[in-house]
Amino acid sequence: MIKREGASSLMLGEMMRKKGYKNNFSTIKIIAACMVVIAHSYPLSGVTGEPLAVVTKGRLGLGDLAVQLFFSISGFLITCSVFRMFQKKSYKSLKKCVIGFFKRRFLRLFPSLLIVNFIVFFIVVPIFSTGNRLGYFLRADPYVNFMKTSFLFIVYRVPHLWVNNPLATEVNGSLWTLPIEFICYIALFLGIIFGFIGKICYHNHYLEDSYKGVRSRNSRSFLRPVKDLTNGKIFGTERYILLKLCQDMFVSRLKIAYRKTACQSSKQFAIRQIVNRFLEKFGMLFMFSLFLFQPCLLSSGTISFLHSWILELCLIYYFSSLYYVYREKIVLNWKLFIIIFVICVVLYCFNFGVYTIVFLPYLVFYLAYAVPQFSFLNRLGKYSYECYLVAFPIQQGLVFLEGGGHPWKITFLTLPLMFLAAVGISQIKDRLLLCKCLKGLLTYD
Repeated sequence: MIKREGASSLMLGEMMRKKGYKNNFSTIKIIAACMVVIAHSYPLSGVTGEPLAVVTKGRLGLGDLAVQLFFSISGFLITCSVFRMFQKKSYKSLKKCVIGFFKRRFLRLFPSLLIVNFIVFFIVVPIFSTGNRLGYFLRADPYVNFMKTSFLFIVYRVPHLWVNNPLATEVNGSLWTLPIEFICYIALFLGIIFGFIGKICYHNHYLEDSYKGVRSRNSRSFLRPVKDLTNGKIFGTERYILLKLCQDMFVSRLKIAYRKTACQSSKQFAIRQIVNRFLEKFGMLFMFSLFLFQPCLLSSGTISFLHSWILELCLIYYFSSLYYVYREKIVLNWKLFIIIFVICVVLYCFNFGVYTIVFLPYLVFYLAYAVPQFSFLNRLGKYSYECYLVAFPIQQGLVFLEGGGHPWKITFLTLPLMFLAAVGISQIKDRLLLCKCLKGLLTYD
């Protein structure tokens, strides 16, 4: 392990190998979920003066910062998941990689969302609505709203719901980020597949194994990839190459055959590397151009404020993925952490907060890997997604029952109810909707 500038400074990649899954990502996510609760308590209570928005004069709110933290972590971890998936020999083709990727994303995103939507549209809405409760189930609206929201076509308003609340008829305002995140999933995967993000090489596993077996002159080690070949685990030109190799009974001729095919594949590999490097630089140039000219597009009216915010989240997702791609060149150092933190504060003070999205992931990853682990918060953090889903309806219900209330009162009443509901939804999801063999897919993605 190479150390930089003392024992406290390590490369991000080294720290990942050292810490593994013992990081603070879950802690950061549960803190971000609580920040969303605080941020929503003010408009839901009809009160202005959210703390961070007051300090930054409206340039940044707790909810905005929390969403940026979520997208920073998600972009980094999803990129890590995709690269590890391509490195596994169990994913032998692009088709299996695509199926495996979207299977994991579906199991992470949709089961909890389906449960929450069912509870909201078929239990919460009839209870807190002033309309005809019996007629509600006879209409098509609840079923259509449930299906649309479950497939990320979010329904934000339901008539006659929470009519006395400051934000009446609002069902679950937190769900607006889910379609954006799902689009980022697809764009990130396609960017990695087509070479715009990082470099993937997963097609020479079995050639290397077969040549190692030939060099050792060990029949068992040589027969291992041949056994894999009989199970159909080798495809394309490599299958043809190994078939030709297996027909030759002499070790010397096997070496010659491998060298010839290795030369041919090395030329193809070199061409792929050149194309991949060009696509990666082009992708970086395009995304950095959007990053630099985003304020100009907003001020000129080319894009709206909402579209600018969506673009900002996508850029955070992209830059977080680059942190994983270049993890072996990024130093985690407390001095650099303080410098970057000061830079972010200065940028927000001079109304250039949009440019902090490059630096924010560094602050997140330093806190995740270079700070000692918080065991209790990490245990709660595995329910952060469910907390994010259920917090808004709980807050609306409390405001309706309390007839208003101070934002901090609503916050402190919401937090325990949110954690209990999140744990219950997670238990329902694990026991009723998922097989036991699939539970491991939800832990670290």
